[in-house]
Amino acid sequence: MNNKIILVDVDGVLLDWEDSFHRYITRHYPLLSDDVEIDWAEYSIAKRYNLDKKFARVLIKMFNESAMMSTLPPLRDAVKYVKKLHTDHGYMFHAISSQ
Repeated sequence: MNNKIILVDVDGVLLDWEDSFHRYITRHYPLLSDDVEIDWAEYSIAKRYNLDKKFARVLIKMFNESAMMSTLPPLRDAVKYVKKLHTDHGYMFHAISSQ
């Protein structure tokens, strides 16, 4: 097989889902302001923001259905390395996402 295809998740891998989510919820829920200490290393949104699991899922669903999902910025060096892998090595990228 000569096809060089990479299947890649988009939100949180190529696009900065976490920072956009943080900006969204702190804008809509002032109690989750930047003054609250956040454990950025924590994967679970409920644990990261010290929220009830059900409420955290509601916030994630609201964010994922919001207009902000259509404007997620690239994550760190994603553009640079996707372009490099495509241009220099011939890889094609196919985005996969639950969105």
